[in-house]
Amino acid sequence: MRKAGGREREGRKVLKHAQRSEREEEETNPVGKLLKNAQGSLPVIGLLSRIFSPDETFGKEVMAYQTYCRKLIDSTEREWSVALYELEQRHGRNRANVKYAQFCCWMAAIGVGIVPKKEIITSARRLRYSADLEYEIGGITTSVTETMQKYKYISTDGKNVGAPARVAVALEAICECCLGIKQGQEMEEEDAALIRVILGGAFPECPEEKLDEIFLKRAQPVVNN
Repeated sequence: MRKAGGREREGRKVLKHAQRSEREEEETNPVGKLLKNAQGSLPVIGLLSRIFSPDETFGKEVMAYQTYCRKLIDSTEREWSVALYELEQRHGRNRANVKYAQFCCWMAAIGVGIVPKKEIITSARRLRYSADLEYEIGGITTSVTETMQKYKYISTDGKNVGAPARVAVALEAICECCLGIKQGQEMEEEDAALIRVILGGAFPECPEEKLDEIFLKRAQPVVNN
């Protein structure tokens, strides 16, 4: 049996390495810097600039994916990082990549109540096979930003939808992307335990009893009327 301390250190090391690699790429990417300077001059350039600039917030308080990930790493307990790493170890980097699970949480955090749930789940499912994370980030970013610009009363601060609704969508997205299972299909016990830790850390405002209800409800067979 692996020691808990060893798993924690290994998980934290993997995540820190991934974030450091992203920062180094930005620093050595003159194209990304140029796009940032030209942001807003053209729609496509503005979108690409946002993807290459993780510290940017854009639209109406939409948090960029990479900023979201770094904030989670800084604010969560070590077991959260370990859970992400162990989920990746169980299902492989090509399917359950740490970044993919984070992406699913990010989509739910900024998108639920703003874009259709189907769009979020479809993006997660597509990522499992395409592995094109930048494309999916760009698509969700555009959808959320355009909707918020159209409807001025909508925001991503959580006032328009509760945490349990976000958690439920994040759970379904992770199951589709990282596990390859749909609503109603059985989830292995160890996967459920790891994902529960991931979602509890990403959405700490969601009560424990609500987390239990969401996982129980997800396991119920889908009834087609």
